[in-house]
Amino acid sequence: MTGIRRALLWSTADKYFNLVVNFASLAVISRLLTPEEIGVSAVGAAIIAFALGLREFASTGFLIQHKNLTRRDVRTSFTLLFALTFIIAAALVAFSPWMAAFFGEPNLSRFVGVLSIAIVIETIGLPITALLRREMAFGRLAAINISVAAVCAPLSIVLAATGFSYMSTAWAWLAATTMTTVLSLCIRP
Repeated sequence: MTGIRRALLWSTADKYFNLVVNFASLAVISRLLTPEEIGVSAVGAAIIAFALGLREFASTGFLIQHKNLTRRDVRTSFTLLFALTFIIAAALVAFSPWMAAFFGEPNLSRFVGVLSIAIVIETIGLPITALLRREMAFGRLAAINISVAAVCAPLSIVLAATGFSYMSTAWAWLAATTMTTVLSLCIRP
């Protein structure tokens, strides 16, 4: 099998496996949690998604597309990405009580706090996954993503079933970003 076909196969397997696992876990979790708990999780995830959109300013796309990438380029990209993510996470934590009051949901503050930690941890592995994409190492990327989905989706279900409520998705997200970072560092130090 040629390299391009293999890369396409791995990339497709990765995307569809994650899609099926996420859909199935969402279906199960929505049966385990109340609508109010699902609402806290959905609003918190939307807030984090908006914040991650702001982080695109310091995107890892530079690492993938730059023609003559040097070690200094990688370090500079990581520094900018980490600094911006840290500022965004700190702002999220600082404004989370206000967001909780605005949405009339005091539990939102804790949810956003855990996810803020998750996005900072995630930042450590982002340059590595970008470099793997640059190298077209889609098999290794798929191994990371499939492993994370296979562990963290069941984790969120178990946490929801054992009474962690809306925080089950936050703790699973934190576990997923930590696992992705650790696996990335193991595969490409």
